[in-house]
Amino acid sequence: MHVNSRSVAALLLASALAAQSARYRDPVFAQVQATNNVVYGSAVNRFTNLTETLRLDLYQPQGDTVAARPAVVIVHGGGFTGGDKATAQMVQQGQNFARRGYVAVSINYRLAPVGSGITRQVITDAAHDCKAAIRWLRSQAATLRIDTERIASIGSSAGAYTVLEAAYVPGEGSSGNPGFSSSVRAVVDQWGQLADLNELQAGEAPVFIVHGTNDPTVPYVHATNLKTRADAAPVPAELHPIQGAGHAPWAAYFASYEVQVFAFFWEHLRLGQLAGLSVRPGYASPGNATFDTFGVATDVSVLCVAATMTSLPLPGLGTLCLDPSTLVVVDVTPLPGTPRIATAPFTLPVPGGLAGFSLPWQALHLGLAAPRTLTNCVSTAF
Repeated sequence: MHVNSRSVAALLLASALAAQSARYRDPVFAQVQATNNVVYGSAVNRFTNLTETLRLDLYQPQGDTVAARPAVVIVHGGGFTGGDKATAQMVQQGQNFARRGYVAVSINYRLAPVGSGITRQVITDAAHDCKAAIRWLRSQAATLRIDTERIASIGSSAGAYTVLEAAYVPGEGSSGNPGFSSSVRAVVDQWGQLADLNELQAGEAPVFIVHGTNDPTVPYVHATNLKTRADAAPVPAELHPIQGAGHAPWAAYFASYEVQVFAFFWEHLRLGQLAGLSVRPGYASPGNATFDTFGVATDVSVLCVAATMTSLPLPGLGTLCLDPSTLVVVDVTPLPGTPRIATAPFTLPVPGGLAGFSLPWQALHLGLAAPRTLTNCVSTAF
């Protein structure tokens, strides 16, 4: 089965196909299931000497049936003396992630009394609680259907201090769920800072930094210093300044920057391996089949088909699900330059005579310098 580029272009122009929604990039679920005040651990508050029960609010896409989903831990701000997992912005973030197919948890953590000051011990306690929440997600992976290799964290203000400390500073603490990893694959710093920049080392989780340039609470220089340290380590890092903004510019964040976070997670959690290819309903033999491929802008997508399936792990790329002995390259198309996670359709003529056959398809995405990822596998049954 082969279609040359001219015929593909003609088909695309004639059909004027609309871009499809991508799971993990777009809000594909209308409803979110929220479960509040779930216990994830406990720890002694160093100021009261009392054991605190640690709780989280859980957000899941309602009606979802996917077996393994990415997860994200959300950590609120409040100067380590206040704030709550259920503040409006935390709820909005949890719902926005869940609508895209994530499992999201917004956590509470140990706080200090007002006026006690932000000490490294206070940050460490919060980070240990955050790590316990990440371990809790892994401990509940089967029940919550979580892909344990695709867990990220995001925090604002004091919550950003917390997620950075949890991502880059060794030490697990004893807040709960021992025996599971507390590592994350990506971290988002919303107007916070890493207390000791030297803790950031090569090979650690990529970081997305968003910060107001006129922040009087956590000066913008902390954002630039973190980016400089990440570049030197090196660790993949992005700095997104909000020009003229002060501390906690939530309106600007939700309006313009949150979409970049979804794209950042898509790229660094390699979510194209889970949702980088889909087939539209209505294909037939004879007739047409339309596939949508989703990936990093300007990458080249190579669509392949095979007669039979396999499961061959390819480190760094994903799992090849097409039998190499019967694999055929069907077509090649570049992804558009925008948005960052772009969509391109393949529309292919399907010959007759395929009744009773089921064909598996997969795409390989090629970056500028090297192959980037293999998508998920989709199957068409005629």
